[in-house]
Amino acid sequence: MKISVKNCMIDWLEFSVFEMTEKSVLYALGLEHFNFEVKKGRFYGRVLSFENIITISSQYFGNGGVEHVHVRFTGKGCRLLERIYGTTDLRSEIRLRFILSDVKVSRMDIALDYNYKFVVDYFESVLNERLTGVKVVEHIGSLKSGLTLYLGSRKSEKFFRLYEKDFEQNDFENYKDRLELVLKNQYATYELFNENELIKIVSTYMNDIEWQDTERQRLWNGMKNGECEISPKIRHKKSTLKEKGEYILTTYAKTLKAYAEQYGTKDISSAIHDAVLSEKEIRLINNEKVLKLMKYRKQARQKDKQVQESVNEIEIKKGILLDNLIANNQSDKFEQMRIC
Repeated sequence: MKISVKNCMIDWLEFSVFEMTEKSVLYALGLEHFNFEVKKGRFYGRVLSFENIITISSQYFGNGGVEHVHVRFTGKGCRLLERIYGTTDLRSEIRLRFILSDVKVSRMDIALDYNYKFVVDYFESVLNERLTGVKVVEHIGSLKSGLTLYLGSRKSEKFFRLYEKDFEQNDFENYKDRLELVLKNQYATYELFNENELIKIVSTYMNDIEWQDTERQRLWNGMKNGECEISPKIRHKKSTLKEKGEYILTTYAKTLKAYAEQYGTKDISSAIHDAVLSEKEIRLINNEKVLKLMKYRKQARQKDKQVQESVNEIEIKKGILLDNLIANNQSDKFEQMRIC
């Protein structure tokens, strides 16, 4: 039986809009007449929530960053918007509504439903990590309750989630398994605003993963549907020890200050002392020293190379000068012999 895709859709969308008010964002989304519940969020003074499937957050008060309006649609929220807009292409609709705005996408899930049960087929290979292209593989659930497989770390900026959708929906008349590509930050922003088909985007990212089992690889290839240009590989800079410290002080400054005023600084000092002396933190400090030493050695090698190049250049010039002197001297001798 040929494996085919029954559905391809955005199943989670989360983005921030800059230089726009809450009212303007609601108007752009066509949700200005919705009856929202008003709440407060962790980093936002005002959160509009519609049954927790659509949230619009504003009045940002987190440390760092600039004022913006944060929008989140869950899977059910995406389906509701499709009904409101009368389209199955939610990505194009959102793109058109914010085409002139400064938008950064923090998460976008692309879901594909297949007419084939494939999760159990991959379970053994995932369990034994018989695949390449990802550093982390995980699984949750069971054969009785429904399996979910993760190819790639859930903390990373792109990973695959494979799960038995029929168990989640308790619908065993229409058996189906789902594959989801989860993209975050730069990857998600890039793929929201390009013109590639969603199904081709997922298939192209699938090329990064190779199964060591021939049958699994054949199945994986059969689930792909075309290829396209995708987001360039983004290299993430690792934070230095100083940057980590500045992040902690900036993010938790108010909490630390309030705790110190209430309970003093003894517990905080003790916690810092224990953390600094922990094996992990000592290793981090040593890594910083190694990085500095490597940088110093690299600079030293570059300096030695420049010095050597200068010496070679001087020697070459000396050699040319010496050759000219010898040549001139021999020419004079020849002239004297000819006169004689």
